[in-house]
Amino acid sequence: IDSCIVRNSSGKAWGGAVGMTGGTLVNSLICDNKYSGAANSNAGMGGGVTVVGGIVSNCVIRNNVIRHSGGGVLLCGPTAHVVDCVITNNSAANNGSGVYISRGLIERCRIAGNASGPNGVGIAAGGKVGAYPTEGSAGACTVRNCIIDRNMNVNTGAGVYLTTANCTFENCTIADNVSTSAEGGGVYQTAGKLVNCIVVRNGGSNPTSQIANDLSRTGGTMQNCLTTEAIPAKGTLTDNEVGDPDFKDAPGGDYRLSGNSAAIDKGLAVETFSNDFARVERPQGEA
Repeated sequence: IDSCIVRNSSGKAWGGAVGMTGGTLVNSLICDNKYSGAANSNAGMGGGVTVVGGIVSNCVIRNNVIRHSGGGVLLCGPTAHVVDCVITNNSAANNGSGVYISRGLIERCRIAGNASGPNGVGIAAGGKVGAYPTEGSAGACTVRNCIIDRNMNVNTGAGVYLTTANCTFENCTIADNVSTSAEGGGVYQTAGKLVNCIVVRNGGSNPTSQIANDLSRTGGTMQNCLTTEAIPAKGTLTDNEVGDPDFKDAPGGDYRLSGNSAAIDKGLAVETFSNDFARVERPQGEA
C-alpha cells in the first residue's frame, strides 16, 4: 500500500484502521481513526495500525483513538517493523497512546505530542496483547534511534513505560515529556534495557529533583545513558554519564547534539544498525 490516506475508519476488532500480517505500508497518512468496540477489550488495541508482520515506512500516524492500548500503533509480532514514521497526537484509554510494543522493531521514528493514557503515553513496552494470533505472545522488542518528546499524561512514564525484560531501547532521546501528577515523566522502568539513551528535560510532580522527574525506576538496566543528575542506584547501572546534552534547539524540537554535548563519544558501539535518526552513519568517533 503506497501513498494512501486512511481516515475516519471505525474498527471493532484489532484496530481502528489498518491491520497487517505482512506486506508494506509506505508514504501514507493514517489519521482520525478509532476503535469502536468494547472498552478495555484486548481487541481494542492499535487505533491507527496493528502490525503483526510487515513494514510500515515513511508514514504519518496521527489523531487516532483507542479504548485500550496503542492509540497510534500496535506492534505484536516478531517481523513487525515500523521505520521513519511520525506518530503524533494519538490517544489511548490504557497504555501507549502513541505506540504499544510487545514484539518487533520500531526505529528512526518521531513519537511526539501524544496524550490521554494513564501510563507510557509516548510508547509502552509490555507483555503479550491478549489472544490475537500466536505471534502476539510476549517476545523480543527493540526501540531504536527514536525521538520521544512532548508526550503528556497524568501518571508516570509519559515518555516511556518499560515493564518487560524482553525490550531494549537503543540510542533514543527522551525529552520534554510531562507526567502531571507523578514522578518519572520521562521513563518509568521496572525491567528491560536503556542503552545509549538521553533522558533529560522531562516534567513530573517533584519540584526539587530533576532526576526524579526524568526517571522512575525499580529495576532493569541503564547503560551508557546521559542524564543531567546522577541516577539513583536501582537495577543495573553501567557507564552512565551526567552532563548537558547541549541540544541545538530543544524548545524548537531540534534534538541534534551541538559540539559541546556531554553525549559525544560516550555511547556503546551497537553493531546491529549503521545509521542514526538523521540517517548519519554510525558509529563515529571513539565510542
